Amino acid sequence: MMDAKDGFFRKDICEKRDAGVELDKETQKMLKEKSARFDLKLRNPEEWHTLTVRTAGDSLTALVDGKKIGTLQASGIAHETKTLVSLTTNEADIDYDDFVIRGKRGSGRKR
Repeated sequence: MMDAKDGFFRKDICEKRDAGVELDKETQKMLKEKSARFDLKLRNPEEWHTLTVRTAGDSLTALVDGKKIGTLQASGIAHETKTLVSLTTNEADIDYDDFVIRGKRGSGRKR
């Protein structure tokens, strides 16, 4: 999980990376706090599973088949104009199906 807004894709950090500037130790430490990895071992990876991702305030929680696998708390998760949700799988080929995004019940926002 990653807070891209206040982390890896923050404008000043992107500019430094694009310019080939090495990030200082303080920035590298901050970036580690803006992401989290959790090991997940599925009994049968060939079976379909349900992934649920929830945001509440500055917290992002992931569940697989209803079981919590991890939470990330970071400032960029809480921003009001959130318009992007992305799923990236780095270490294995995964098929996603029936992808749904729902707003908070009673929020009055139309999607």
